[in-house]
Amino acid sequence: MLAIFDAGLAIAAAPTDDTGTITYQLLSGPWKCACLPSRFTPTTTYGPHTQPALALLRHARTLAPTTVTKIRHIRAALDPTEWTTARHHVEDSALHWGYPFRPQCLFWEAVPAAEDAANQSPTDPYLADALWGAAATQAFAGRLPPTTRQLLATPWLSAGQTLPN
Repeated sequence: MLAIFDAGLAIAAAPTDDTGTITYQLLSGPWKCACLPSRFTPTTTYGPHTQPALALLRHARTLAPTTVTKIRHIRAALDPTEWTTARHHVEDSALHWGYPFRPQCLFWEAVPAAEDAANQSPTDPYLADALWGAAATQAFAGRLPPTTRQLLATPWLSAGQTLPN
């Protein structure tokens, strides 16, 4: 945690001279050694299907309020045990594919999309969950069992939306 804090200080200080640059390198060095380089980029964070997943979340921000309400209600009506099982399938798939913790990160990208879509912060967790589910079907395309993919896409598709893939 200290390396991340120091890197944040280095970035916030935005060096403008040689001394600042040296300080920046000193503060950000441990973080770079631990976290960089990485084989992941912003365009591949969730695997080769990152862009369709992010496109879905971008589109969600523009949905009509009635569509947002439908998505939320449909997700709320789904069996919680089945949804939890589907979530575990996504997490297991991501782990075996070499993208551990990516489903959780994708959820935290779905939260602001849900807040923007609902124009409410905080927003209903079912909405964020539904957007995460639809985005996960895209990010992990070809890796999820058909029943998992179908369940996770149900709120999105039942509200009249289409999936990028």
